[in-house]
Amino acid sequence: MINFSRFPYLRIAIALVVGVFTFQYVNLCSCLLSYSLLLISVMYIAGELTLKVYHKKSFIQGFILLMLVFTAGGWLIKAKNEKLSGNQLSAHINQKVTVYGSISEILKSSGNHKYLVDIEYIKTEKGEISNDDSKMIVKFSQNDSLASLYKPGDRLLALAAIQSIPENTNPAAFDYSAYLKTKDIVFQSFVKPGQHLRDSSDTRSLFTKTVGSTSDYAIHTLNQYITDQENNSIAQALLLGQKLLLSEDIYKSYTDTGAIHVLSVSGLHVAIFISLFVWIMSLISTSNSSWKLFKVTILLFIVWFYVVLTGLSPSVVRAGAMVSLYIIGTHFFKGTNSFNLLSIAAICMLIYNPFYLFQVSFQFSFLSLLSILYFQPKISSWWQPSSRVLKFIWDLINVSLAAQILVFPATVFYFHQFPVYFAVSGIVAVPLVTIIIYVGTMLIAFESVFSAVNIVLGPMLNFLLECLNGSIKFISSWPASTISGIWISQMELIFLLLFVILMILWMETRNYKVFYFMLSLAFFVVSDNSFRIASRKTQSKMFVYDTFGANLVDIIDGENIYSIKTGKLSLKTENFAALNNRIKYGVSDAAGHTTSDTTAKFWRVRNKTIYINNHDENPKNIRSQNIDILVVTKNKYNDPALWSERFHPGHVIIDRNVPEWIEKKWIEAQTKYQFDLHSINRSGAAVINLK
Repeated sequence: MINFSRFPYLRIAIALVVGVFTFQYVNLCSCLLSYSLLLISVMYIAGELTLKVYHKKSFIQGFILLMLVFTAGGWLIKAKNEKLSGNQLSAHINQKVTVYGSISEILKSSGNHKYLVDIEYIKTEKGEISNDDSKMIVKFSQNDSLASLYKPGDRLLALAAIQSIPENTNPAAFDYSAYLKTKDIVFQSFVKPGQHLRDSSDTRSLFTKTVGSTSDYAIHTLNQYITDQENNSIAQALLLGQKLLLSEDIYKSYTDTGAIHVLSVSGLHVAIFISLFVWIMSLISTSNSSWKLFKVTILLFIVWFYVVLTGLSPSVVRAGAMVSLYIIGTHFFKGTNSFNLLSIAAICMLIYNPFYLFQVSFQFSFLSLLSILYFQPKISSWWQPSSRVLKFIWDLINVSLAAQILVFPATVFYFHQFPVYFAVSGIVAVPLVTIIIYVGTMLIAFESVFSAVNIVLGPMLNFLLECLNGSIKFISSWPASTISGIWISQMELIFLLLFVILMILWMETRNYKVFYFMLSLAFFVVSDNSFRIASRKTQSKMFVYDTFGANLVDIIDGENIYSIKTGKLSLKTENFAALNNRIKYGVSDAAGHTTSDTTAKFWRVRNKTIYINNHDENPKNIRSQNIDILVVTKNKYNDPALWSERFHPGHVIIDRNVPEWIEKKWIEAQTKYQFDLHSINRSGAAVINLK
């Protein structure tokens, strides 16, 4: 049985996480809560001093401490939000300012050159200069020759029109702006050719220059020995954390098999890299304190050498910090357990940046590690293989199984699918990735000191990458490799995680109250999901999505979907806007009807008449009639009076792509013709209940 008093930092970490999460999504007054807790603390201390009441003293003290930590989480997230909303750039939205800063990262983009810039100062049109430490995404035209030459570390001077990154208003869709906010990015700008230049002066610190040149050197070495583009993209992702070259097909193969985590340099990669050196140093058995200090120093140097090699990406820095804490804790603090070390790492990271909590990579890292630490020893004890080969395979399987227990709910919530063969891909991927990390690192290290050995290491690395890619593609081709189209709500995700936590408590305490509570949570999740599935037979809704360049409408009636596209819309853009919503309503695989933009369409659903115009449909050529819902797209006959007098719409939805001057005419016509108006450009995607 676990003695829970041995994990004080785990309880503190949980309280901090709950505080950050609660204050981010619930509008609580941190001052009021803080004063209440302060009053409770003062009353408790006064009671202790005057009444000498000692029963349940430790419980009350612990509760007050955890509530104070909970409040501290609220302070942290509120301060972070205020800092982002109150910086210098926020005062110049939709204005042109001169910005000066350094390029920190090249961002993946198919239509233009896109960089992340760390702003140092801005200059307004009035000549006012102010310091700024914001981050901003800067985009350039694809044919801008100067912009194509920029690389991390370059200093940039540009005339930029500051824009906030718009929220994705499409229902159930991935919100890119919220994702960027967790990385302290809330502004963007498109800079025209001729309105930017590269500053030749390089004021980066020696350390920053070293990091940049080391990363460039590693990329150059890999490019030299790995000519196959697919293998090169995997090598750069595994060894350097660079995922710009990954194709959608290879990314999908790794996602479908549950091996996508190996493409993101994280704690797994750092642990693999350092484990060999830990084993080598463990061969020298001595209790000498000088040797212990030397050993820890060398191990920390190796860890941060690898972190620098990967270009100091935030995820790898987090992983390096976690592994460093583990090395220090296990060598200098007797009795330190892994749960406390992991909790201390989480606490330090959230204090530094509470937005880490909302990054998927952060959540998966800690959930998988917690799951492995607790469940792996228990699963491993189910079977004790007699041979070393079987034991090696069994260890890989039980680690994969253990990691999935806490990660499974998050996987389903974020990706709406579950990889069936994750254990098989783990058996293949983890050993190959381990060898690739060692061989690839040696290839990079030996290139400048003993390049002759790379004649062997280069082909070896190519062969290993071929084996890894081929195996993953082969597994992804197996029948039913993924269970897709799964939807769980945010509340169901929280309840599933609580279910696992209660399961752990019940396994340790055998308390039947905990067991009954656990069953109640399971009953709620199953009932809520069953009710949602049952209600799909009677559902009837219409969605007009917020998409650029074309109009997309979904009419969902029961278990059928009718998708209407007006204009040119790529499948990728369509899925980004609508796929999650279709999964939510259980129609992602339904056989619907799709129309092109060549003819206008009337739709009759649940006694509602819907008309969606297209770019060249003249309302004079359509029979006059009453319609309930009119969707106005970019049409050359967009005269509100003509449409209103001919069709008498009860509800008008104006597509995002309709010019602003036409939108204003519709707003002016609303009072005269008495219809409900929804502008997607102003109010986001439209959702209408057709019942």
